Amino acid sequence: MLPQIREKDQVQRIGLLESRSSRLEAQLFRANRRANERELESARVRARVQIRARTLAKALRDLRRQYAGSIPLAKQEKATKLLTELREEREEAWRLRKEAEVRASEAEQRAEELALKQEGKNFLVCNSQIISVHQYDLFGCVQGQRCEDHLFTVALAFRSG
Repeated sequence: MLPQIREKDQVQRIGLLESRSSRLEAQLFRANRRANERELESARVRARVQIRARTLAKALRDLRRQYAGSIPLAKQEKATKLLTELREEREEAWRLRKEAEVRASEAEQRAEELALKQEGKNFLVCNSQIISVHQYDLFGCVQGQRCEDHLFTVALAFRSG
C-alpha cells in the first residue's frame, strides 16, 4: 500500500502541479496580452504625439515666417507713440507754414499797397511842385522855348530825392 499511496500522492501532486502550471500559463498569457495591449497603446500615443509635434512645429514655422523681422511689443508700442508724435509735429509745422505763407502774402500785398500810395503821393508832390515852378517861371524860359524839358528834369530830381 505504501507504493500505492505514494503513487496516489504522486498523481495528486502531479495534478496539483499541472493545475498550478496551467494557472501560471494563464497568468502569463494574460500578462503577455496586457503587455501587448500596453505596447499598442504606447505606439498609438507615440503616433499621436508625433503628429501633434509635427503640427505644432509647422505652426511655429508659419508664425516665425509671418513675424520674421518683427520687433517686440514694447518696442513696437514705443515706435507707434513716436510715429504719432512725429505726425502731430509735422501737421503742426505744416499749419504754421501755411499761416506764415498767408501772413507773408498779406504783408506783400500791404507793401504793394503802401508802395502804390507812396508813388501816388510822390506823383502828387512832384506835380504840385511842377505846377508851382511853371506858374512862377523859375527857369526863365524864353518865349517859344519848351519849359516841359526843364520841368521833367525837376520832376526827376524830386523823385530821386
